[in-house]
Amino acid sequence: MVVSLQELLYISAEDKYTVLYTKKQHFISDYSLKKYEAQLQEQGFARIHRKYLVNLYHHQGIQAGKVVLSSGATLPISKKRMSEYQKQLFRYLGEDIV
Repeated sequence: MVVSLQELLYISAEDKYTVLYTKKQHFISDYSLKKYEAQLQEQGFARIHRKYLVNLYHHQGIQAGKVVLSSGATLPISKKRMSEYQKQLFRYLGEDIV
């Protein structure tokens, strides 16, 4: 099945597999999260945790150390990745960090 990148909310690492989530369904893949990260980094996706890669298009906010997505899903963001995530988000939105 083909899923557009815009539909993809986030990708999660689960044991030997990765799970790709959309608002309506999810798909299991045997690609590594690192491989998805390398392929999707220039497409508006950012790593927020050792386990999660999120689509910046679906970013709604950050609350209490979690990224909130347009689906209502909340995913933990590691403290060490917070600064880089914010930079990627501002670049994606076309804004400069002052």
